[in-house]
Amino acid sequence: MSSLLKALFSKNDEGAAEVVTPKVSAAVQPSQPALPVIPTKPLDEKIPSLLAQMNRGLVAREEQASMLLLAALAGENALLFGPPGTGKSLLARRLKDCFAEGQYFEYLLTKFSAPEDLFGPISLKALEQDRYERIHVRHLPSAQIGFLDETFKANSAILNSLLTILNEREFDTGSGRVPTNLRSVVGASNELPREPELMALYDRFIVRLAVGRLNDDDLLRMLSSQAATAGLNPTELATYQLTAADLKTIQDAAVNVKVPEEVDQLLVNLRTACAGQNPPIDISERRLLKMRELLKVAAVTAGRDEVALVDTWVLRHCAWQAADQAGWLARWLDQQMEAEPVDFSELQDQLQMEEQALRNNESKSRGGDHFTESEINAFKAEVQEIAELARESKTEIVARLAGVHQAVGRSPWVPTSYAEVVTKGLQANLRGIETVISKAERMLEEYRRMPRIEDHVAA
Repeated sequence: MSSLLKALFSKNDEGAAEVVTPKVSAAVQPSQPALPVIPTKPLDEKIPSLLAQMNRGLVAREEQASMLLLAALAGENALLFGPPGTGKSLLARRLKDCFAEGQYFEYLLTKFSAPEDLFGPISLKALEQDRYERIHVRHLPSAQIGFLDETFKANSAILNSLLTILNEREFDTGSGRVPTNLRSVVGASNELPREPELMALYDRFIVRLAVGRLNDDDLLRMLSSQAATAGLNPTELATYQLTAADLKTIQDAAVNVKVPEEVDQLLVNLRTACAGQNPPIDISERRLLKMRELLKVAAVTAGRDEVALVDTWVLRHCAWQAADQAGWLARWLDQQMEAEPVDFSELQDQLQMEEQALRNNESKSRGGDHFTESEINAFKAEVQEIAELARESKTEIVARLAGVHQAVGRSPWVPTSYAEVVTKGLQANLRGIETVISKAERMLEEYRRMPRIEDHVAA
């Protein structure tokens, strides 16, 4: 790993809290009437239930729903890209229901949108005092979750303020820069940007999610499930919604999550591989660090204090720039994450030699050249040692398989089926070592049946 990136990763660990969750100022919190206290569920119960709530009545949108929620928990922005009518707006609106506090802001951008539409009108009272300020209550700066449809229709009058809000979570109101309440902004677009002036805006969306048309099978599933789409009622939903205390718990825990060197190396290798594509995929240091913080939040919410290699599954929704690069990225990550198999080739070679020795001994025995009990026991001891070593290898392989399945099973973000993808090598490993054990046991049985010299003399 380059010394520059090592320094960046190390520095980021010290200030991770600032990256993981945006700063929120009490000064811009809208006043709300006191509400009755509703007992809430434990955090590890909330996330699966909220994901189920987001997915109700939807088909083939599990990845999009989970990545939207993960991005929001990490304080990052997400982009939904796809044709009209594929559920982009619905997913964004359901995301805001996952949080107990805060406002929701939604706006459809056009090339004629004015700053007032997003950031609020100019305060006439402030103008009377020679101050240029905006009243941003009920607008994007005061929201916790924002949804900007047709994101890349933003014009130059909006762009600079929007960039600051998306990255720094701060807003220039005229008389100064103030923190916003924003946790996540969800963008949506039918097309990806090509204009150079929009690339900075595009880069602010760390999570990028393609939302395509359903295939025939998924469409049939959707049609047949429309009769049973009821979700949690408002009272039930309130017990599962994420509170400010939940978010602080995640934020504080993420600061202390360890990132092993193999994961940091994967991030560096990812950037190198992306740069080698045609056209190249440019991943800035800022983007790479934010992806690393996303992995730490993914680990925390899976109940771990260290990022596991399987957590890097989420990077397939972070590193592509053009939609046709997503497939290559997923395949590259699959190759990196495939569990390293156990090498038992030496055992196979030794067993092959012992098998040849067995055949030679059987030939001698059939020719009347029998062996004594001690000689046969010596032959068996060689095979038994190989069988014992093979059983130890099998135990190691089974433990590795269980570890991968446990890590995937505990993660609310990684599909359960993904364990099979990254353990193909280990599964083949297991079949191979079982073949070695089975062959060794057959050889031992053949030695047990082999006539001894004492038996021959007695006969």
